[in-house]
Amino acid sequence: MFRAGVRVAAEQGLVGMICHAVDGTKIRAVASRRTVEHRSDLEQALGRVEASIAEMEAAVEAAEEEATGEYRLPERLQEAEQLREAIRASLGRMEEVEREHLHPGEPEARLMPCEGRTEPAYNAQAVVDAQAGIIVAATAVNAESDNQLLVPMLEETKTNLGAVAEENVADGGYSSAAQLGEAQARGYEVLVARGAETGGPDRGAYDSSHFEYDAERDEVICPRGERLQFEGRENKGPHRPAVRRYRCHSYQECPVRALCSRGKKGRRIEWSAEHEAVRRQRSKRRDPAKQALLRQRKVIVEPVFGILKQVEGFRRWTVRGLENVRTQWALLCTAYNLKKLWKAGRRSQGPSTRTPRAGKPAPLSRLGPTPLPHLSYA
Repeated sequence: MFRAGVRVAAEQGLVGMICHAVDGTKIRAVASRRTVEHRSDLEQALGRVEASIAEMEAAVEAAEEEATGEYRLPERLQEAEQLREAIRASLGRMEEVEREHLHPGEPEARLMPCEGRTEPAYNAQAVVDAQAGIIVAATAVNAESDNQLLVPMLEETKTNLGAVAEENVADGGYSSAAQLGEAQARGYEVLVARGAETGGPDRGAYDSSHFEYDAERDEVICPRGERLQFEGRENKGPHRPAVRRYRCHSYQECPVRALCSRGKKGRRIEWSAEHEAVRRQRSKRRDPAKQALLRQRKVIVEPVFGILKQVEGFRRWTVRGLENVRTQWALLCTAYNLKKLWKAGRRSQGPSTRTPRAGKPAPLSRLGPTPLPHLSYA
């Protein structure tokens, strides 16, 4: 139903396909943070329970030897053993999903920052078209970070509309060398703010984006023409590709050494399969026109979340489980788009001559960002 609404909006000329903004917002789950289980707490509780069981077993053995009077420790021992099994089961579930925190009633929810507090939540994602503020792609995930979601959201957009926009902007949370490389490989134009994966100090003319790679000689060439030699490979982590390191060996005589690098061993460049995409992204961010477009990102997409959460009051999911949350988010985004379509239809009919009845709600003039004719998409 959401996808059908998006296509109707496109047919009505409300989707420009010039610029799309990608963003996400954290929304609290039904589960309460007070009932979230934490691995460290469970391990401490398990230690206390096992110590208590050991004491009761010793007492039972002593009582059996005396065999006098009625003894009630076995019932308490049985309760302790049941508690131990329950704690072990919870720890086992955490081990399966490789998590430090888990809610027993909603295991798919994850602890995320929500309105200044850490709560069980889901990450609601949206892609918004700049022309009329139509949501063209939407989903919900339980990933705490956005840095692996850029290409999946663009793929969702392509599924809904058959193509992606001429430019797709996102904040630094989507900054990932792997995602930038994947987007470039698929022919998607993206513009992402500086983030942890593609950031680093900007050295001006001697920034790494100005270095060239000579594949034939396996060397990196600096802006002055000096060649950096291959030094070795380095693994960056289980979910990141290995990089090749190149180092300058003529840095002691280099007249611009202070501008290029202050390292005692000279300038070092790391080159990966996604390096070309990262270099291109840095170059785009230096373009004044692209900088202006990137600044408009929040004007395009953030009003959607503001309206749904602040105006409509949707600050918490009312269903449990990731699949149900995705359905609810699709329904919310469908309703949002339908209001946009209704407003567009009203405008196309011209001013109304009817007098509103007493008590009738005000026109939905606040339901989203106004069209942005002042944007330059050059």
